[in-house]
Amino acid sequence: MKINERLIEVQAALHAPKNQSKQGLHYKYRNCDAILEAVKPLCKANGLLLTLSDSIEAHADRVYVKATATVSDGENQVSVSAFARETLSRSGLDDAQVTGGASSYARKYALSGLFCIDNTEADPDGMVHDKPKATAQTSAPTDRITLEYMAVFGACENLSELQKKFSEMYKANPKDRNQLSEAKDIRKKELS
Repeated sequence: MKINERLIEVQAALHAPKNQSKQGLHYKYRNCDAILEAVKPLCKANGLLLTLSDSIEAHADRVYVKATATVSDGENQVSVSAFARETLSRSGLDDAQVTGGASSYARKYALSGLFCIDNTEADPDGMVHDKPKATAQTSAPTDRITLEYMAVFGACENLSELQKKFSEMYKANPKDRNQLSEAKDIRKKELS
């Protein structure tokens, strides 16, 4: 069986529910660990080795973690990469924790891309039955800058955190205000 056929088998069988939650919040989410727990047995059953790697990239005055998720059958491989930017505000975190958080976030999205994990509002894995979800689909971001801001806003766990982070970044990045607003609106729909 070719590697793409094996990967299709894993993608079709994978169920990585949004089963993480925090007290007082009205949504569920999945993290990198939950995806790995669900996908490792499927990779093994299909003869695929999954590896994750990170690299640090600096662009302008910002630091990004580039995570790459790769599956290999010993001869061929398929890789997907994702970026997460280290946060500017480091309240209570040391440098290693900031980088580690960006790494976890980037890895989650690299895995989501590689295994085609749906992360939209309509994703049944994320439905919380005690609060109705909006039926509108989340619109896709239009450019790289918006995607980068979405990675930053994705770390916000509630609307209050999102608004605070948006306000800070809106003031600090006047040239990117349209992209900031688009990324904030997308995350707001996810959190609502």
